[in-house]
Amino acid sequence: MSSPDIAVELVAPLACEVGENPLWHPQANNLYFLDITKGTVHVYSPAMQNCLVAAQTRITGGFTLQRDGSLLLFQDGRIASLARDNVVREVACGLCPGNDRFNDVIADPEGRIFAGAMGGNGKRWSLIQPSIQPSNGAPACSRQSWPSTATAIGAF
Repeated sequence: MSSPDIAVELVAPLACEVGENPLWHPQANNLYFLDITKGTVHVYSPAMQNCLVAAQTRITGGFTLQRDGSLLLFQDGRIASLARDNVVREVACGLCPGNDRFNDVIADPEGRIFAGAMGGNGKRWSLIQPSIQPSNGAPACSRQSWPSTATAIGAF
């Protein structure tokens, strides 16, 4: 059922397999979103009215915006940083215990990150909270800031 009070406009006519995780980037004035299974990070510019590929990488279930303007990508068992120059760098791996990949990620107002971990073949879903403890003045989410483990805080 359509409503005469709501107009819908297709702004990014892409052939995404699983398009998700739209996130507004206030510094870039762009909207980032994913094609999860293709590992494509798209960026839509309302000002330019175009959509480009910011990165083609591994399966990516979600991302968060970091203080330095980079995106933190939660992928198939690893976490990577997508810098403003579109370079992808691995931050940590082996952080999706007992599951295949991350799915749906959010940062709360305190900067804590929560990520769903998704499994196939009868595996359970989990909620993961990676610990970010900046050390020695390192920016949040740099390689030195991440411990080698994550904590599962729930399963459903």
